[in-house]
Parts: sequence; C-alpha cells; structure tokens
Amino acid sequence: MTQSILTSSQELETWLDEFMAEHMDKLHIPGVTFSLVQNGELFFAKGYGYADLEQQIPVVADRTLFRVGSISKLFTATAIMQLLEKGLLNLDDDVNKYLQDFQLENNYPQPVTIANLLTHTAGFDERFIGMQALEASDVIPLGEYLAARMPARVLPPGEVMSYSNHGYALAGYLVELVAGIPFSQYIDENILKPLEMNNSSFELPSHLAPNLALSYRYKEKQKVYQPRPFDYIHDPPAGSLNATATDMANFAIAHLQHGRFKSQRILATTTAQQMQQQQFTHAPRLPGIGWGFMEFLANKQRAIGHGGSISAFRSLLYLLPTHHLGFFVSENGNSNLSGELIKQFLDRYFPVSGNSASFQASPENQQRLKRYEGSYRGNRYARRTLEKVSLLFSSPIRLKAEADGTLSIPQTLKSPNPVYLQEVEPLLLQVKDREDRVVAKESDDGKITYLLIGGGVVKKLAWYETNTFHWRLIGWFILVFLSGFIVSILALTRFPGDSGHQLAQLLAGLTCGLNLVFIVGMLLFEFVSRNHYRLQLFYGMPKIAILLLCIPLVASVLALGLPVFAILAWISNEWLFIEQLHYSLVSLTALGLIPFLNYWNLLGFRY
Repeated sequence: MTQSILTSSQELETWLDEFMAEHMDKLHIPGVTFSLVQNGELFFAKGYGYADLEQQIPVVADRTLFRVGSISKLFTATAIMQLLEKGLLNLDDDVNKYLQDFQLENNYPQPVTIANLLTHTAGFDERFIGMQALEASDVIPLGEYLAARMPARVLPPGEVMSYSNHGYALAGYLVELVAGIPFSQYIDENILKPLEMNNSSFELPSHLAPNLALSYRYKEKQKVYQPRPFDYIHDPPAGSLNATATDMANFAIAHLQHGRFKSQRILATTTAQQMQQQQFTHAPRLPGIGWGFMEFLANKQRAIGHGGSISAFRSLLYLLPTHHLGFFVSENGNSNLSGELIKQFLDRYFPVSGNSASFQASPENQQRLKRYEGSYRGNRYARRTLEKVSLLFSSPIRLKAEADGTLSIPQTLKSPNPVYLQEVEPLLLQVKDREDRVVAKESDDGKITYLLIGGGVVKKLAWYETNTFHWRLIGWFILVFLSGFIVSILALTRFPGDSGHQLAQLLAGLTCGLNLVFIVGMLLFEFVSRNHYRLQLFYGMPKIAILLLCIPLVASVLALGLPVFAILAWISNEWLFIEQLHYSLVSLTALGLIPFLNYWNLLGFRY
C-alpha cells in the first residue's frame, strides 16, 4: 500500500482557501478550479470565485468547464501512443509517409519523424497569424489548414526543442489519417469516454456550452475586468480541450496508474511508462520531455505535466509519479497563479532544507562571469514571416555579472523580481533558491554562444541583433525621413522654375513621406491591435495591415532613383553644399531601409 502524502482533505482545503483568497485578489483572478488525486482516487476538488462575473455564476469543480489550452497536447500524445500499440504507426516513421494532400519540405537530410513532433524537436518555424477564428463557421478543417499554413522547417530535426503548436496539430492530423475518423471523435471514443470525462470535449457541444467559464483580462487603469470573446482555433489537437477539474482528475489518475482507470485501460503499462520517461533533453543535467509530458524539478522532486494558456485561461496539470499524486488547476484571469501554487504546495508537503546552502556568491568570479553578460533570445520565434516584428516588442533575457560574483536577470514585466544565478561548474549555472539549471555552450575562442534550458535554447545576441540597436535604427529612419520630407516641401516652393531640382526633391519627398507613413502606421497598428482584439493577427491579416505592406514596395522602387539625383547634384555643383549632403544622407538612409525591412520580413507580403 502506497503511503499517502496528504492525509486530510480538510487540512488541504483550509490551506487552499487561504492561498486562493490571497492570490486571487492580488492577481485579479475571477475564478479558479482545482482538483487533486492521490493513490488512484480523487482526493479533493473545489471551485473558487466566479465563472461569470456579471451573472455571479460560481465555479463548480465538477460542472464548470475551463479551456485547458496546451494541456490538450497530452491527449494528442496519448492518442498517438494508442495507435502505436495497435501497430498502425511507428514513432521513427517519416511524417511524410502518412501525408496525402501535402508534404513537409525536404530541406534537411533528416526527415521529420512522429517522435520529433511529440518532443517539439521537428525544427518548425513559429507562426501565429490566422491561427484563430471568432466564428465557428470560419474554422478551417485541420487538414486544409495545415496544408496551407504549415510553418517552414528552419532547424535540423532532433537537435533542439522549439515548442510548436503546429507540430502537435500535425500529430493530431496523423491520428485522423491513421484512425480514419475526425480527431475529436477519436479522442471522445478512445480517451474521454473510457475515462468517464463526460463533461469534457475538444469541441463544445450545445449541452456543455452554458457551463463554460468566461475569461477576463483585468484593466489596471480602469480597475475593471474585461471579458474575452470565445474564439476558435484551427489547430485543435494543440489546445482546444474544454474540461472540468474532476474530469481532468480522471486523466491524471489514468497516467499515474500507467494507463489504468478503474476497470478501463487506455494504454498498456509499458507504453504509459514510456510517455513519462525522458525522451529528449538538451543536456544530461537538465530536465527534458517525454512523449508529451514535460519534466520539472523542484524541491528534489521530479514532476511531469504540462501547462496551457489560451484566451486568458491559464492551466496546469502537475503529476508526481513517485508519490502517485497530482493536481490540476485552471484560472480564467491570465495570471501566474500556478507557478506560485507549485512553489507553496511543494514547500508545504515536500519541504527540503538547504536549497540555498550551495549557492555561494564569490566576488572573485565576477570577471570570469562577464563573458555571460549580454542579451539572449529564445529559439521560438518567426523567422520567415512578418511575425518576426513581434521580437521588437518583447523583452530579451539580459544577464549581468554582479559584484558579488553572481549573474542577475533584472526585473521584467513577466518576472517582477530579479533572478540570480551562479556558476556551480564550468558552463553550468544554477538559479538561486531553485533547482533550475542552465548549461552554457561556448565557441572555439571561449565566447558564450548559447544557453540550454529545459524547454528550449537561448542564443546570445550580437550587438546588431539587439532590440536596442534596431529601435535606434527606427529612430534614425524617422528623423531622416521627417527632415527629408520637410526639406523637399520647402525646396519645391523655393525653386519653382528648376525642373531638375524639383523632380529630385519631389522624388525624395514622396519616398520619405511613404516611409514615414509606413513606419508610423505599423507602430500605431501594433499599439491599437493590442487593445482591439479584432485587429490582432491571431485572426488573420486585417486589410489595413495588408494595405500598409504595399507602401514599402512602392517606396523601395522610388528609393532606387535617389542616388542617381544625388550623384547628378554633386556633379553639377548647382546645389548648396548642405543640400547636397542632406540629399545624399536621405538617399543612403532610404536605401538602408530596404535591407532593414527585408530582415524583419516587411518587404512584400510574407504572412
């Protein structure tokens, strides 16, 4: 008989009530649902707050549905493993073997395998434009969507993790092709029904729709909760499951019991064990991923699970297989409640002493740690489409060597407190007061190039790759084009009879004006779209954005004529020296904008 870690559901409830009361208020979370299982049984489940603030509908753990986001991927992985057991596919198979209406490009010697899909190592580019729809009638069938919108392969498969929603959507599509039935139907018949998850579905049938919680974003300035509209995603295997906390408890029980739930079995024991075992890691000393399950390490406990985020819902399934225990938590307020819950839960029920004892700050290490200093960027971003521009509005990871011999990551919007690391071994960093580790990679000349973490890779940026450099360039473009536009207007009024001078200034004025409209227009679009969801690229390219993309094509063609007039001005020597110098500066800047736009995939219609 397995020893129980938790012995009193009343004690757990008392602690959770206090935790939720404090953090839901502080983090502005309308509602939370929670369930915990232990030794094959539901130990505790409870809802907190409201599923609908306006109607004052409370969250009920066994009735209220929450959107669990990427936890859906565990169901997709489970389905793949079921088909593996039946001999209908092999994890080492080339994905193209099963695809009929389209094929993945063969731009690397190694094919993308099903195993790559399950471990996020396929090497796909990121894509989020047009992933969602506001109306059910606008949802594109999975196969059609992937045929038209599958991201490019940009990394060799099997080398690094780069989280991919489309990779898991493709895995779900393989389920459709191999099983011969729609993905959601397969999940209903082979996972949800055997696990008695009667209030859960990848689709939202009419009898369950009234029980779905609303999600909210808290508007700090107005002190109000703004409800989010229900949206649909074109890649349901990656994140469209709706479930109650008690239904998710059944799924947790099945995996903690290696595929068994009551008298039902959704997986053979060995298959379920394989799902939980590490199948890929960036380094032996780091957590990695199994077949779908992410690995976590905290308080000397190995956990597996998955998080999820969709339309202001945030969820987590967290399992401790060694202790036959796990919990599910979901909120409708888009905060980081689950992170704090894990920390306090483990500190309470799995306390350890001396977590920070090994963290010894050494001032003499500061000089050596300076080679880590700089800005870093994760490998999950769009490389081939204009979505790359989102990097300009994101905060890179910045490492700084402190006087006490630690490395610090300063405060960010997502992490209000600085994080400190130390080098415990050459090229091995550890986070203070945590067991999180980071492995560094260096070049032949000893420079740090990459940091390997559990779920991805971050690259150290050269000075010309940093946001600071590119924002300064944008400022320079605006300044020069504004001056060029003003000077050209003034020159056109000063030299009415000089057709050559007028033509040159007209060309400069048009080029500068168009470039200004585009740059300022794109910045305004980014700002406005953040507050008006119908303009967000998740729902496709708005017409105004497509219209804006026409501008740099015209401006770039016009810019090619500027150096011609600049050279003629210097040869004729009829212009004032300051005019010649300024026109040349405008010409060079307009030409320089072309590779800048190309770098950010803004030259043309790359979406």
